Amino acid sequence: MKLKKIASLALAGIMAVSMLAGCKDNPSSSNPTNPETPEVSTASSAVYDALDANTRLLITSAAANSTLDQALSDTTATYWNKADFDYWYAKAIANDADPYVDQFTAGPMLSEVAYALKADTRFDETFVDTKGDKTVVKVYLVGGHSDSGALAWVANKVDMDVAGKLPANGVNSGVRYEYDYSISASVADVSRTINTGIEQNLKIVAVAITQTATEV
Repeated sequence: MKLKKIASLALAGIMAVSMLAGCKDNPSSSNPTNPETPEVSTASSAVYDALDANTRLLITSAAANSTLDQALSDTTATYWNKADFDYWYAKAIANDADPYVDQFTAGPMLSEVAYALKADTRFDETFVDTKGDKTVVKVYLVGGHSDSGALAWVANKVDMDVAGKLPANGVNSGVRYEYDYSISASVADVSRTINTGIEQNLKIVAVAITQTATEV
């Protein structure tokens, strides 16, 4: 009887060791590793979601861009409230029909942001028959609205700016490429005190559209 009891205890011990070994070799599947997903900023998503459906057939994703965020922050700190921007501010408060101001088509801010991203500032021909990734940057001054309102208006400007300028494919040195596009956006809050002594809040919105080329 004693031998039978000892044998039973030995068998139980062997089974316990086997179960522990199995747990070590086979991690629990109750906590699977989640695949990494691209980070998307709120501003980028808001602009992308507000794009026209036809534009989103070509610009297929939104992406966070820390370089764009830093470049806009740095250039805003450097150039806002300087005399160079009096002209743009005057346009912002004088445009009664539309409180939004057109893009900074010239000036130091657009140049500095583009330099930081090694980007172009014009859509014309930039994305045509390329073989490597390209980026175009635009910077807008927007007055009188919330972040969501400003970003929706910027999306409308992007719709107009990119119309007919985002080719789906191209040929470079005899090699054919297909193109994908993503959009990133960043917002900086600024203000100016107008002649009546009232402080007016404005937003500077930087947008980067990046083309990715894939050889086919």
